[in-house]
Amino acid sequence: HLKRIFNRGDFTEGYLYSKDVIYPALPNHIGVKLGKIVHIVDKNTAYVSVKEKLHTKSGYKIIRNQKDMGGAVSTGEMLENFGVIKTNFKLKLGDELRITNDYKLTEAILGQELREPVNLILQIVSNRKPRIDVDMLGRKFSFYPDIVIPEAINRPLYQEEVFDLFEKSHLREVKFTVNKLALYNAFLTKAQQNAIRRLVLDYVWHYVLSFYLRDFKTFFFREAKLCGALKEENIVYRKIHANFVEVDTIEKAKLVLHNFTYFVYSPSVYDEDELYEVAKFFKRKNKIVFLKVPNYVPANEQGIMLRSILPFHGVMLNNVNWALFARSTGKKILFGYNANITNMQNWFVENSNQVMVSTELSYERAKKFNKPIIYTYGKLPLMCLNFCPRRNAGRNCSNCKGDLTICDDKGEYYVRSYKVGNFCGHTMHNSVLTDIGNVKKDFYMYFDFTLSTPSEIKRTINNYKSSDYKPTNTNKLHLNRGAK
Repeated sequence: HLKRIFNRGDFTEGYLYSKDVIYPALPNHIGVKLGKIVHIVDKNTAYVSVKEKLHTKSGYKIIRNQKDMGGAVSTGEMLENFGVIKTNFKLKLGDELRITNDYKLTEAILGQELREPVNLILQIVSNRKPRIDVDMLGRKFSFYPDIVIPEAINRPLYQEEVFDLFEKSHLREVKFTVNKLALYNAFLTKAQQNAIRRLVLDYVWHYVLSFYLRDFKTFFFREAKLCGALKEENIVYRKIHANFVEVDTIEKAKLVLHNFTYFVYSPSVYDEDELYEVAKFFKRKNKIVFLKVPNYVPANEQGIMLRSILPFHGVMLNNVNWALFARSTGKKILFGYNANITNMQNWFVENSNQVMVSTELSYERAKKFNKPIIYTYGKLPLMCLNFCPRRNAGRNCSNCKGDLTICDDKGEYYVRSYKVGNFCGHTMHNSVLTDIGNVKKDFYMYFDFTLSTPSEIKRTINNYKSSDYKPTNTNKLHLNRGAK
């Protein structure tokens, strides 16, 4: 059934018996094999040997030598274990027929009752607030909507009206059942009745969703053994209102020392002694420096990372994994682009000194934040790799300098490597330069110079000194077409 609904390619045995975690032949939905073509009527019509009846409303696909040839339709004709199909391309003997959209299965699924049952006990009495008792999936609670029921002057509210209000409502999420109703001399307009129903629905979902909200305080204290006791008082983070620049060498930092106060240092090797000297350099220059923490560090190498963070003013994080240690040591926190922050309700916003908004947001959506940071310039990181592309290509590590590239039809993607102890991680960067132009009136800017040459750095700084700098032929993130 799962294959008939949707599955990319085919299922694999994963790492249990092989090294394949994805189906290598076809990346799209290929459904379930039904049979093969055994007789060609003409170039677009053929008989297929099958064990089930083909339906004219189902969807089919032809696979030839593990290649997707295109869609097929059933004519509805069946002769014993043979069905007739048609296509708009030339068919061959042995072509494989697969079902990709099972009409009967789809009808069965859509015909199921998908609403959750909610049982209600209602008390609607004039001159009082209504009382509503809710029983949903065994979870029971009561509440009193903040409205006093008016007394009926002409015609009181009928029981049938209340039952119809809840039980005949075509709500997608729930199916209300009124088990008991106490109704006395009450009157409610149609608008007031609908308002009460909406209120009941809101309470139901707020109550249910409360069981699934992550308790961050519990999370932090459970993990506190990693780095010592965490103070229990609430931590208030003062927001940083400034541009940031990311560099991977001291030499690059020297080129922009007079242009920035806040730096992010992104080394290729996390060596404790070397990073101590790096932090000292920035402090001597009266600069605030953050250490960029990789998205992933294996458990046996986390001690190196913890000690590497200590001499820095703060940390740049792309997930919640290292937030605990930063909190416990009083470090400043900047959440980066891979945190994918899309709204102000995100926990990262309140629990950091600053955030970078998601690179998938539109300009209007990003402006709803209180002047956040936006990735402004650089080769945007696209993917984190815990496997080594060089080793996968059959090469050894003896002469590796971390200079890796991956190519496809769209260009050449640079892979930047980092090392923590004996672990090597890799980040694949976009082949197209991101350069969105001067947006300082709406955002603070983030310049990523990790893959830039000295001449490119100098040229970029000069470009952005112009308040109306508008580059051409560069990636502009999703500012003009992103999530609304």
